[in-house]
Amino acid sequence: MSLNPASSLAPRREPTAAGVAGLTALELFRRRVAAGPARPLIHARGVTLTAADVDGLSRRVACALEQRGVEPGDRVGLLLQNDPQFPIAQLAAWRIGAISVPLNPMLRTRELEAQLGDSGCKVLICLDELAEAAIPAALAVGVEHIAVTSADELAGVRPVRVASPAERFEDWLDTSAGDSRPVACSPDDLAVITFTSGTTGRAKGACLSHANIVWAAHVFRDWADLDADTVILGAAPLFHVTGQVAYLALGDLLAAPLILDHRFEPRSQLAAARRHDATFLVAAVTAFQALLAVSDRAPASFTRLVSGAQAVPPALIAEVEAWSGCYLQNIYGMTETTSPCHAVPPGMRAPIDPASGALSVGVPVTATESIVADQDTGAPLPAGQRGEILVRGPQVVSGYWRRPDADAEAFRDGWLRTGDLGVVDEDGWFYVVDRIKDIINASGYKVAPREVEEAIQSHPAVRAAAVVGVSDQYRGETVKAFVQLREGFSLDPDEIVEHCQPLLAAYKRPRIVEFVDELPMTASGKVMRRELRAEKAPEPAPPAPSSSPPQND
Repeated sequence: MSLNPASSLAPRREPTAAGVAGLTALELFRRRVAAGPARPLIHARGVTLTAADVDGLSRRVACALEQRGVEPGDRVGLLLQNDPQFPIAQLAAWRIGAISVPLNPMLRTRELEAQLGDSGCKVLICLDELAEAAIPAALAVGVEHIAVTSADELAGVRPVRVASPAERFEDWLDTSAGDSRPVACSPDDLAVITFTSGTTGRAKGACLSHANIVWAAHVFRDWADLDADTVILGAAPLFHVTGQVAYLALGDLLAAPLILDHRFEPRSQLAAARRHDATFLVAAVTAFQALLAVSDRAPASFTRLVSGAQAVPPALIAEVEAWSGCYLQNIYGMTETTSPCHAVPPGMRAPIDPASGALSVGVPVTATESIVADQDTGAPLPAGQRGEILVRGPQVVSGYWRRPDADAEAFRDGWLRTGDLGVVDEDGWFYVVDRIKDIINASGYKVAPREVEEAIQSHPAVRAAAVVGVSDQYRGETVKAFVQLREGFSLDPDEIVEHCQPLLAAYKRPRIVEFVDELPMTASGKVMRRELRAEKAPEPAPPAPSSSPPQND
């Protein structure tokens, strides 16, 4: 079968190797500055910075880094929210050939210590509100310089007070002068080490090259059908690969203003979108659900809405379209593919897999090959058979930072093993059924949590659901569902089970249902099933022994 059977569905305007050859992420920014230095680059809580402003500020920070001994190849940690200091500091690192290491602001001291130590950061730039956890972690692993800033520092709202040995980021901006020494940078050089979500174990630092980032930005431009009039609402975190590609790099490619609002809060995000006429938003399912919950209408300026990071319930597509007038375009990718590797082509609608009820994640994007393969042998499987989704293309990272063991596990004969269980149909549409490691084994039957979640979420009272396998004396594992209801609704657990009866075989139906106020999520919007599995729940009483497993009634 063809490795990219749906390539005929690709958009007419596509990046080519020749078109992006020789470009680094820093060069994208420099081209933007040269083309329109006075054009707005960032709108952030009352402050608007032009391309020239960001250029000048990043030059100063680059000098400050250079004065503190940062050299090409050194790592600069960024523990920041969605504030202008993030792109300024990252550009500064690139100017002197250093590597950016974005860190999740939700991490605690022990977790920060692990990631700062793993990446070997020489410098850490962090928010004052995170300093209590960050500074002890940085000192414990030998970070040499720490700068502290605040969300509103560039607006002059309040001064930042820090204790030794930390410095004020503002002082770096005020005292640095001149320009840093020119550093030759190649597209193959590392730009960012971004840590995986760590939902299944120790987080790994994925090595994103400048070439990975530039290519992915072009893919987002073409597959979301964006143009020079785009205004980007930055609702997803900048430290995540989505923020890196779909906000920062894409913004530079299009010279599109980026709206930042420190942290995601749905009402504030909508207000910012209306204030600055946002046209484009890519965000997780949970973000769209939160926006829908607080507003009966979207900003009229929206023209393109995209979601990924987790399964997009088909019902959400209709809700978002009714709310905004825009079709919610599905994409599929991960940190290791620098975000998009599959997408629904512009102007098309994703089909639904009749077997699992899953919405298609699209087709392979430009110059990307993908197959569904046997998990053991890696051999391609025919259409309709479930296996592991494998990917290769210009957006796939070279590997993990100093983790040859993880490289050996993730890559096979040039293919990236996504760890996702999927299927491709006869027309080339891909469907992600679930994470392979999340598959539940109930009496020998394999249950994909996502399929059960889709069934539960089709109930009108359900906002979100997550399904895990829990220990069961009789079945080995049984299906447990954590269910978050919509505001104003109340259900009995039996009603969830009854709703699933006509939709799922008996062995797939939840045996235990627990209602929760919120589901534990990563910053990218993925459910942390590992935390849910750790919940202690009473096991159902074992039924009378049977000589055969549960029937598919």
